[in-house]
Amino acid sequence: MFRHIIWDFDGTLFDTYPCMTIALSAALKERGISAPDGELYSLLKQTVGIALSYYQEKYGLDETLGADFRRIRMSMEADVCLPYPGMRELLSDIVAAGKYNYISTNRGATLYPMLERQGMTGLFRGFATAEDGVALKPDPALNLLLIEKYSINKSEAVMVGDRELDIISGQRAGIAGLAFVDGSGAPIDCADLKATCVPELRKILLG
Repeated sequence: MFRHIIWDFDGTLFDTYPCMTIALSAALKERGISAPDGELYSLLKQTVGIALSYYQEKYGLDETLGADFRRIRMSMEADVCLPYPGMRELLSDIVAAGKYNYISTNRGATLYPMLERQGMTGLFRGFATAEDGVALKPDPALNLLLIEKYSINKSEAVMVGDRELDIISGQRAGIAGLAFVDGSGAPIDCADLKATCVPELRKILLG
């Protein structure tokens, strides 16, 4: 069905939220604040911006919270964040089938060392990140960059993500949205297709 698969990064390709939860908890503890892991995780699953804004407003914190969160996260994520089990093999099989993988993420260049460490960089045809200087998801701009650069037929493309903003960004770009939600995130009712594990993704993307 799909020849061009555009992937979100955090929480879709790589299980990064536990690392982000630890990093934000540590940044708050540096300020003498303790927050439940479940609360941190839930807010981060919405967006990092929402999580940071919540604690900044609740405790009257300034923007250094975000800087410290990113510092702590970057110091550990390349070593501890891994792709979901079976994801590397799925990406490789997609390429072997003559199809293409892309990444569309609100994250910046920090994704590249993580991909390189796992030997996955070559499995992607193209990338659209925060470094491209366009509006971030749920705006469709990142996806449209890929669509235009690689002359992607929209009817053959799908956006895969773990959050509603990923799915909406794909649909606003004129492509299908495939929600990859493992039960730890909020349901995505607007998705065209849904999967709860990598084997289900494989069935949808490779048949």
